[in-house]
Amino acid sequence: MTAKADPNIPVSHAELDDALKTGQSIAVYMEKATFVFETREEAKKIALHLASTMTDPVPALTSLLEILLNAIEHGSLGIGAELKALLIEQNSLDSEIANRRELPKYAARRVTLEYSVDSERYMFRVSDEGEGFDVDTYLKDCDASVGKRGRGIVMAQDCFDRLVYSDNGRTVELELLKQP
Repeated sequence: MTAKADPNIPVSHAELDDALKTGQSIAVYMEKATFVFETREEAKKIALHLASTMTDPVPALTSLLEILLNAIEHGSLGIGAELKALLIEQNSLDSEIANRRELPKYAARRVTLEYSVDSERYMFRVSDEGEGFDVDTYLKDCDASVGKRGRGIVMAQDCFDRLVYSDNGRTVELELLKQP
């Protein structure tokens, strides 16, 4: 099953090429890092930077970005899948995100990405400060083949060698083995 990237946060091949040219010289020296962020644009920059170090950066970039966006939109900001679909249809997702960022309930919520790499694998741990979700039920209902619920999760499952949710769905661990 193949899914498309979120059209509301496009990443062009030129941006990836630029990240490969400018980011790799720094990122190749990184073994561990923790990123704390709150916006979709920050998530995009982080994903671009990390993917630039990988052998096959395009699927890694797309899948990691989808997971980071899920943590922001669904986790930290509590935007459900049905509401997000409606907001995208109405071209008002960005304004809803901005509105929620102003509400006391959501204003201080952040997403944390812990990254590490060794000679065999890339590892990511993404945590949000949201309410969580029933992972098992959600995965059963997931239907990314028609572009609805679970697109980011399906993309990550297709790309990463390991994907494990914990903490009531507020944390996901991803592992990508390096290719010989």
